[in-house]
Amino acid sequence: MDLVVVFGSVIVMVTILGGMTLSGVRYWVRAKAKLPADEVTPALQDAIHDEIDRALAARDSELAEIHERLDFAERLLSRPGPGGGDKAEPK
Repeated sequence: MDLVVVFGSVIVMVTILGGMTLSGVRYWVRAKAKLPADEVTPALQDAIHDEIDRALAARDSELAEIHERLDFAERLLSRPGPGGGDKAEPK
């Protein structure tokens, strides 16, 4: 019975210490990852916004191209005749 109490308390202590260690490491990593406010200049913010705008414009143009290709494929498949979607079954 005494061994159960000892092992139980050791497991609880290890769990608590492990949780505290992980919390401390997580806090330290988050503190290191933050960029100091004096390093974020308006020019840097403008450059970031411009890059985001360029990426969104590229995504929008690719999406429009995919939409055009899909429309073309749908028109091609809906057309009767050879290569169309209305094929007659062989007899």
